[in-house]
Amino acid sequence: RGSLSAVFLTELLPVTYGVNRTIARCRLTADGPDDQRVTAITLVNGGKARDRDLQNLFLSFSNGRPLTGVLSSMDHDRVRFVFDPPLIIDRGHQRIFTLHADVRAGRRQTIAFSVEEQSDIEAEVSRGRRPFAP
Repeated sequence: RGSLSAVFLTELLPVTYGVNRTIARCRLTADGPDDQRVTAITLVNGGKARDRDLQNLFLSFSNGRPLTGVLSSMDHDRVRFVFDPPLIIDRGHQRIFTLHADVRAGRRQTIAFSVEEQSDIEAEVSRGRRPFAP
């Protein structure tokens, strides 16, 4: 019951080489009649950057507060983030998060993240009372 949709937002500035760069922004929306409890998300880079071209990746809210731990690098073209505690999205609401990384690649190694398959967002219906969620 219920579903989540993911939309990647356009970046205002181009991604450049350096430490702790914002490389993508995504909006998750709970589209159904239930609150959603997101436990993990897998992002796939459709661009040319691979493996250690992007390092120290993590997700945060737009204010910079981390939502996930830091991952050392991508696994080829993908990265799986675990939310601990889970990210709660109330029905009919949305959450915007930012993907950060140390960019260690030149301009030819492009970056274009997406959620490739429905199963890349690991979530379940959130029922009853729940603890505070970020």
